[in-house]
Amino acid sequence: MKKTFTVLLLATLLAVGPASASTDADLIVKPIKSILGVAIGIPVGGLLGLLRGGASKGVEYSHDMQDHIGGGELGDTLGSVTGFTLGAVTGSVTGLLNGALTGLTKGISDPLTKESMTASGNFIDYDPYDFD
Repeated sequence: MKKTFTVLLLATLLAVGPASASTDADLIVKPIKSILGVAIGIPVGGLLGLLRGGASKGVEYSHDMQDHIGGGELGDTLGSVTGFTLGAVTGSVTGLLNGALTGLTKGISDPLTKESMTASGNFIDYDPYDFD
């Protein structure tokens, strides 16, 4: 009877042991990944948000200003310079904030991914005003 009990006990421990070890590892690995995700996601997301927001809004505002000023060489030149400068400044500031916020939130929930570092999608197809 003692042999049977011992064999059953060992079999149970062998079956349950690896399952509990993986959950113990998850208890250690997940917080570390989240901490690293936030620590890396905020500066990288902020920097990429700044660059992507400035470029995307600079181009968008440049085209919009050219259309609003009216055509011709003077309108195109003034619209390009004014629109790109205004778009780059506003897009950079909001992109920096949005990228850092995304790095914080996604760095915790989905650490060390393209989404958590504001690097998903095409470079110029980025909307810094879209705070999700």
